[in-house]
Amino acid sequence: KTRVASLIVYLTRETLTRPWCCGEITTAYRHGTVKVFRIETESYRPPSDDELDRLHDNVDFTCCSLVQYGMTTEVMQDALRWVVGSDV
Repeated sequence: KTRVASLIVYLTRETLTRPWCCGEITTAYRHGTVKVFRIETESYRPPSDDELDRLHDNVDFTCCSLVQYGMTTEVMQDALRWVVGSDV
């Protein structure tokens, strides 16, 4: 459950390679009521479908496990596709 009303996603070259950033985006996606604002920096490059398909190769999950919060790879992939592909 979240009490967050808004999430600002500050997209840099590395934002979507950080597990906790992926987790915050996934939480907003799953709840569907969080207003998301996306800021793209000059270094940001949207991930390719292949990079999203290989999420565990591109995000270092050795420091934490988001599965304990119900975040499967598939849900995170959907959430990242949502945040990079839509006008949130």
